Amino acid sequence: MLKTHILSINRNKLLSLSGLDNVVTSNIGSAQTGVSILKVGKPLGEFYGYKYLGTWKTNEAAEAALYGNVPGDGRYLDVLGTHTINATDDEIPIGNGAPKYSFSWNNNVTFGNFSLAMLFYGTHGNQIYTGTLSYTYGGLGDARNATNRGILDIWTPNNQSNIPHWSATSPIIINSSRWVYDGSYIKLKNIALTYHFPQSWFGTAIKNLEAYVSGQNVFTITKYPGYDPEISNMTNGITQGLETATIPNPRSVTFGIRAGF
Repeated sequence: MLKTHILSINRNKLLSLSGLDNVVTSNIGSAQTGVSILKVGKPLGEFYGYKYLGTWKTNEAAEAALYGNVPGDGRYLDVLGTHTINATDDEIPIGNGAPKYSFSWNNNVTFGNFSLAMLFYGTHGNQIYTGTLSYTYGGLGDARNATNRGILDIWTPNNQSNIPHWSATSPIIINSSRWVYDGSYIKLKNIALTYHFPQSWFGTAIKNLEAYVSGQNVFTITKYPGYDPEISNMTNGITQGLETATIPNPRSVTFGIRAGF
């Protein structure tokens, strides 16, 4: 039996920006615009946007009216208490795409003529900003083109959920914590079961013969509601955890025979 364990710990902090406190990045190596922020004292991979507080409920109608909203509209944190939601005052750090830990466990077991190899991989402590889910819930404004089944739980007076209803006064803001999710996961990345045929069966005609079945991306344990927490649009440390319309890793099963002559 052979085991290999790897644990990586990620800690970093931005110390200086040539006198600036922060720089909001705009479409640097990602499919999103203005979602990432470089901020002194914070690690790389920070998300920047509005904090989503759910929906205005029926018993909050008077307070909602102060913002030009009605019950069922999306509600966002008013940082300064001005009764307006705007980019200057109300965008704040809302998550981070950098894992605190990443780990892998590789195990190879041999029993008789059989061998089993497994590779588990995962991360912990990171978030994912998903542009994919924001668009499948209807995108911007009053488009009403949702394709996500979660929209069936939309707010109504009798079902006061945290999914905003369709309304001219209800802002559907892409850059918000509504689309930030826990990105931690454990994945069985690879597994292979091999049978090694006894050499005595073949004499000198065949040096070795093996039959195997293997699987890739077999299963993932995660709270992330998107397709695959392992994939992103990241091309650098600034844009860690950003995801929009990325293709998930496919699950595959392979059967085969290997022979040596």
